[in-house]
Amino acid sequence: MIMKNIKKTVGLTFVFLLTFIFFVLHFMPANIAVSMAKPYLPKQLSLGAVSGSLWQGSVTQLRFKDRNQEQTFNNLSWSISASSLLMINLVADIKFGNIRQKDEYSGKGTIKFGLLSKELRVSNANVRAPVSLLMAQANLPLPINAKGRITVKVKEYQLGEPYCKMLNADISTQQLKIQGLSGWFAIDELAAKGKCKSGEVTFAVSKENDLGLQLDIVLAAKNKFTVDGFIKPKANMPKDVHDAVKFLGRPDPQGRYKVSL
Repeated sequence: MIMKNIKKTVGLTFVFLLTFIFFVLHFMPANIAVSMAKPYLPKQLSLGAVSGSLWQGSVTQLRFKDRNQEQTFNNLSWSISASSLLMINLVADIKFGNIRQKDEYSGKGTIKFGLLSKELRVSNANVRAPVSLLMAQANLPLPINAKGRITVKVKEYQLGEPYCKMLNADISTQQLKIQGLSGWFAIDELAAKGKCKSGEVTFAVSKENDLGLQLDIVLAAKNKFTVDGFIKPKANMPKDVHDAVKFLGRPDPQGRYKVSL
């Protein structure tokens, strides 16, 4: 009889503790959760004002500074599925930026993290970035002023060593313009297909375009970033473009100029 009462007491205590923890987490303000996690966050990361709850909240700005480069994401919000915890997963819908503001990063997507498996997956993600910001951070052999937007659509991504286990993504440009000596001129869509190859992230630009650009882009281990391919502008491209590519060296027998970074 005594053992039965002890088991009953332990059972009720366990249920009470689980219920208490659930309500604490459910109603915990996001700013308190962030304050508790601050010692464990990267020093390069800084956050703006945080509001909402742990399950559904937002931060006015997220900034990440690495060496001389800084990335800023405005109005980041999240919504965590409580039911996903029953499957020992953490599933969150993420959204940031304003799609109408072409000079800032914006996007949305779903992140899934296995609490036991430690697997990280991203699905149905759509990220937009201003070309001007990306060009400012790129180490190009020629000074180029460009504007427009790049859109990255990630159907599915799974984290692996060194960077991926699976990747199905597409990159495309919108309203891309380049500045020449005689002014700005438009470039038709540039598109690339992203895949995961032996843990490395690869993108291939092969679709026909005004620049005659064909590239293989690889992000390998230890942040090794390589770009290899050719460029052969079409005859309808401005003289500025044809003159600029000559700085890349001599063309091959097919009239293509080597691009290597």
